[in-house]
Amino acid sequence: MHVQSVSLQGLRESNEDEHDIVLNMDTENKDNNKINIYGVFDGHGGSHVSTFLKSNLTKYFVKKNKHDLFNNNKITIKYIRKVFDHVQNKLKKEKFAEHEGSTALLAIHNMELKKNNLWVANTGDSRCVICNKYNIAVQLSKDHKPNNFEERSRIHGLNGKISFDGSDWRIKDLSLSRAFGDLDATPFVTHKPQIFKYKISSRDKFLILACDGLWDVLSNQEAVNFVLECCNFGKQNNTKISDINIADKLANFALKSGSTDNITVVIQFFENLN
Repeated sequence: MHVQSVSLQGLRESNEDEHDIVLNMDTENKDNNKINIYGVFDGHGGSHVSTFLKSNLTKYFVKKNKHDLFNNNKITIKYIRKVFDHVQNKLKKEKFAEHEGSTALLAIHNMELKKNNLWVANTGDSRCVICNKYNIAVQLSKDHKPNNFEERSRIHGLNGKISFDGSDWRIKDLSLSRAFGDLDATPFVTHKPQIFKYKISSRDKFLILACDGLWDVLSNQEAVNFVLECCNFGKQNNTKISDINIADKLANFALKSGSTDNITVVIQFFENLN
């Protein structure tokens, strides 16, 4: 297993993205969960909320406070929702959260008891994609956009309004419908996550987490194909994946493909493709 990451400022004046990688799978501390956590936080209006999430969100999953936390579906889902609520409540005390916000995409990889489960919790329009054994891209999260049927129904049910500015559907000035912070846009913009569970096969190849700076210009399959091409190039040249920052290459490919946003990418390789 190998993990790579990169965060590019791109064409923006500053980089408001953050990401977090917690490699805790082989811990000998019995008080900690044997899990890996990957997080992507795409800030908007400033970087305060994304920085806050990097410092505060993943730590609630590392420490083992329930023996069956990741072995019981109902308990896992309930706990993830509780953590997201708790962190948003902490943000309500911060002045910067009034007009700033951030997506939150978490992938929690649990290999305890050989279950090899992947939990994905998503708030916003960052995205998680896996490359399966057939080299097919499978999306493991849903993008939260105001014009999506489910999101539009939720917003209208709260008597909220969405508008089209010629390029994007928006709630106020926001082109996403779920985020941490953004207190001036709640409850129409909510921090509530959607949670997905995926059973990782021994032949699944890698996982990509990235902000919309990547996905706005590349399809899921295009991103997967690019990573596969990099892996094949390395194999042909007797170069190990660990010696090639494919996450950096993928982000730069998105930049060359026309992305004008910050671009943050995390890739977990499940097997040595060399």
